[in-house]
Amino acid sequence: MVTVKFEVVIKDFRYEIAKTDTGEVYLVDMGFPIIFWFLWILNYFFPRRCYPISDETARILLTQKKPESVSPSLVGGIGVLFSSFVLHMDDIFSVSWSSSIKVVLLLLIVISVAVWRFYHLARAKKSVIIAGAVINSNTLQLIRFQPVEIKLIALMIAVMGFMIGCLAAAVFLIFQPTVNVVIILAFGIFLLVYVIASSSVLTPKRSFTIHKKKV
Repeated sequence: MVTVKFEVVIKDFRYEIAKTDTGEVYLVDMGFPIIFWFLWILNYFFPRRCYPISDETARILLTQKKPESVSPSLVGGIGVLFSSFVLHMDDIFSVSWSSSIKVVLLLLIVISVAVWRFYHLARAKKSVIIAGAVINSNTLQLIRFQPVEIKLIALMIAVMGFMIGCLAAAVFLIFQPTVNVVIILAFGIFLLVYVIASSSVLTPKRSFTIHKKKV
């Protein structure tokens, strides 16, 4: 039984690198199909598009410049101050828009997130090609990655359910007669985070077995 562990290619959040215990290295495309952006659990039951790469290419991709980190305490402090500000300025940020306007706004948010995602998917592909990866039908392999620990599936379902629940709650609040515009902004940010997080569902530091399928 061949096992594999993953590392996330941070730049543009499209690919993960899978390293097997037999020395094989694969570039795993986490960008498509689109339904995988929302139903993370499908990653454990259906194959992903994979491409064999060299150790040198993997090293280059994993050492690409990463976004500068921000102190969690700083982010938390800003979040607390911002929440307090919104609570005390509720009347200013609250609006009574019609349902049709809210639908249009939500559609614009979804379209904006999709456009942002597709832009970064295209940019990520260019980056891995420049790094030396060969991505075409000749190198394509379809591989399903099954968690060694079954409890990881339950954990992923719980996390996915929580995030979908938060999005649903935001939509519910948005369609109340009066809504705080911050909730609309929060919906957009949370949707973007949810989509980006789908690129690292094959969790680093966890072990998986591989099951190759015919292309």
